[in-house]
Amino acid sequence: MTRPLIWTVLILTACAKTPATETPAPIAPPEQPESAPSEAVDTPFSETPAPLPLCDFNANARECLNQRVRWVGTVPEMILPHPYLAGPAEFGRFHGHIEVDGQQYVLVVPEILTCTHSMEATGTLREIDLGGPEGTRNSYRNYYLANAEVRCTDSQ
Repeated sequence: MTRPLIWTVLILTACAKTPATETPAPIAPPEQPESAPSEAVDTPFSETPAPLPLCDFNANARECLNQRVRWVGTVPEMILPHPYLAGPAEFGRFHGHIEVDGQQYVLVVPEILTCTHSMEATGTLREIDLGGPEGTRNSYRNYYLANAEVRCTDSQ
């Protein structure tokens, strides 16, 4: 007797009409005001992004760490000893040197430098500090430019 009852319940449940649910009306996008036709602008196929602003190294050396700076200087007559800086390929592969206002700095560049007298270097300012006692070889501390872009301005 329970079997016919189960079948009846199943059939009635399957055939029962479900209440109709209303479908919400689609939301129309907000109307855009008509704008004047834009003038055709002659632009290159792929525009390069605007360069990041430069930090003023001469005025704010310490505050410029990890920011882009520009140094204008000369090729040093004698390369002073500096620690060798290594890192990933994006960091740069070669060392170059620049002398700015009597101070020598390292440039980490993607290619060997060929400047013979003067240059302009732009890159991310970093600092190396070996942290040793003052006056010892391990006390080296100096700024350098990572991933530097160098433009030779030789005009002798």
